Amino acid sequence: IRSVWIAVLMCLLASTASTSSIAVPLLRETNDAEFTGAAVSILNFGCYITVALFGNAVGLLMNLFPPEHHDGIMVYGANSYLAVFGTMLGFSIIVVWSSFRLRETRGQNLADTTF
Repeated sequence: IRSVWIAVLMCLLASTASTSSIAVPLLRETNDAEFTGAAVSILNFGCYITVALFGNAVGLLMNLFPPEHHDGIMVYGANSYLAVFGTMLGFSIIVVWSSFRLRETRGQNLADTTF
């Protein structure tokens, strides 16, 4: 790593790796009890399909700026990493904006109460 910023950006992306400790209770509190299992299953599927799609997208973004070849090894430049981190930052901003739109349930199921 030639720049400390790349390490910082990687740590920031890794910090969002496991959100199930937040998402599962939220799904339980915002859905009817009979649909909670299906909601958690859809969340799990969404996590796996997102990893698959973003994994392919990162490969495409990295190749926007052709790598240099040194002894058969591809070395990507800073522009490739900036393209990836810029795109992921954009998606992160959308996620943060969406998180502010969630209603506080105070531990109660919204299907059982009316506001």
